[in-house]
Formats: sequence, C-alpha cells, structure tokens
Amino acid sequence: VDATNCTVIHQAAKAGNTFLIDMFQRGGVSLFAKDKDARTALHWAAYHNKTQCITYVRLAVVEMPPCCFFLNVFAMLLRHCTGGS
Repeated sequence: VDATNCTVIHQAAKAGNTFLIDMFQRGGVSLFAKDKDARTALHWAAYHNKTQCITYVRLAVVEMPPCCFFLNVFAMLLRHCTGGS
C-alpha cells in the first residue's frame, strides 16, 4: 500500500495487467480494496481504459464463491463502521 492507499491490485489494473491481478488476488489482496478516494481496481482499470482488466475484474467478482464475496463485503462494512479506510 502506498501513500494514496493504492494496493498492488490498483497498480496492476492501472497498467492493464490481468496476470498480476490474478496472482495478487490469489495471494489474498482484495479486489474490493479502496484507495484514499474510495476507488477500487475496477475504477482504476476503467479510468485508464484497460478493457481486458475491466472484464477480468468484473468476472472475478461474479465468479467469486458466495462466502468470499460476502466476507469481502462484510470486511468493507466493518472498516467503514469503525472508521477504517
């Protein structure tokens, strides 16, 4: 995580590198992670017009097992409610 709260997944999405996004996600980096402006990897991919990454991230979220999806959403809500980023 850098000074703007960007994770390696944000940087990979900005670069359009789906291979790295996949590797980082498998390593435990959340696709739901937000930077200081509350942008996710999907936001970064869209902003930089990385259509392959947009498709990859959207499909990864859709294909995510329900337990993982809900755990990620719960973690986001918990951070929000406790004042975390």
